[in-house]
Amino acid sequence: METENTEASGLGKSMLPAAKGLDLIGRKERPMACCPGCIAPTPLISTLAFSHYEFYCLECGGHFGFLSPRAETDTPELHAIYKALEAEWEEHAGTRLIVEGREPQATTEQLAADLTARDWMLERAGKTVIANG
Repeated sequence: METENTEASGLGKSMLPAAKGLDLIGRKERPMACCPGCIAPTPLISTLAFSHYEFYCLECGGHFGFLSPRAETDTPELHAIYKALEAEWEEHAGTRLIVEGREPQATTEQLAADLTARDWMLERAGKTVIANG
């Protein structure tokens, strides 16, 4: 396998593994961003609720940066799974989450909604929820 001279392109050697992220170069179809931690292809939810992590996996609860997802071919079956996960996300967490670092500006009601959404996320991923209070 030939490798590109990353020094000449300005990417540097440290960018080489990260550049494999979604492997968009040379693809004719648009890939589906899937969880790198789940065995079965599991579409990720795109969110800005977590600092430095743009994707969330509803199945395992993993947070992933922009270059972390595993690229899978967007089949009709995988797209249907994504749509179902996206609808579930919107119902339980979507607009309820507060972007990390913005908590001081949130109202009491917004903080309660954020806590409820994060508890749901943990339960959905099969993690233990510790009750506050």
